[in-house]
Amino acid sequence: MELKWGRFILTAFIAFFSFIIGSLVQGGIIVLLNGGINPKHITDYNVLGISESLGLFLDMLPFLIGTITLFVSHKFINKQPIQTLISSNNNSIISWWKILKLIPLYFLLASLVELSLCLLGYSTYKFNPNISITALISFIFLVPIAPLFEELFHRGYLFQGLSILTKNKIFALIFTSLFFGALHAGTSTVKDDGYITIIYFIGMGVVLGYMAMKSKSIVVPLGMHIGNNLFSSLLASQVNDHSLFINTNSITNRILNMVTWIIPPILFLLLCSKLKILENNSIEPLRGI
Repeated sequence: MELKWGRFILTAFIAFFSFIIGSLVQGGIIVLLNGGINPKHITDYNVLGISESLGLFLDMLPFLIGTITLFVSHKFINKQPIQTLISSNNNSIISWWKILKLIPLYFLLASLVELSLCLLGYSTYKFNPNISITALISFIFLVPIAPLFEELFHRGYLFQGLSILTKNKIFALIFTSLFFGALHAGTSTVKDDGYITIIYFIGMGVVLGYMAMKSKSIVVPLGMHIGNNLFSSLLASQVNDHSLFINTNSITNRILNMVTWIIPPILFLLLCSKLKILENNSIEPLRGI
């Protein structure tokens, strides 16, 4: 993939700006559904009388708009096929079969960590009595939209592009990891657990970027990212209609809590390295990384 600085920056700006526009559209739809009144907490869909399935779709709307815009702008501004965001092979596609095999692997590691916390008395879970099969299925199919955009944008575009333009993979890794962490500063996780959790998101960016750098594709980091988001959705801290289990007692120490979050990604990385998953790609490697 050949890039020029001007077109690279313009495409990145358009994709990011479209995500912001998508967020504004999301907020506007919620206001309309709320009878024209701007709610204080737009994510509290139960209060607004909005189903959680519709609420999740609204949450994913900015990511969906961002993904489509990134594809279009990359094709017409950078004059590159959209497949180059995934591989240097213009005929390649994302190996969803490989991703489907990576998701349960991450689930297993994350479950072992959570089970250990329960056995040590740090966490307690109970089965969610309000679970809805329809909502659960909706979440399973909609949740991957966010990590798809984030991996295409951060690792497939920014990381690959900066690696090519600067010829410095370490700089690309550090920049995209910091940017990834900064963009999560406004999430509910950071609001609930404090700004120190941004360190966790930066660490996640490093792990995801390193896997992209070693495997030379976004398949493995995308599989882990989807697995992480799905696992988090199936375990919740409050009653809803899509989670399998509700956490009734969690770690109160924010630093210790953050440490337990980063353990599954690190274990996943180590296991992928041990099993040579990072070296056995089903698609042609990305250039530059």
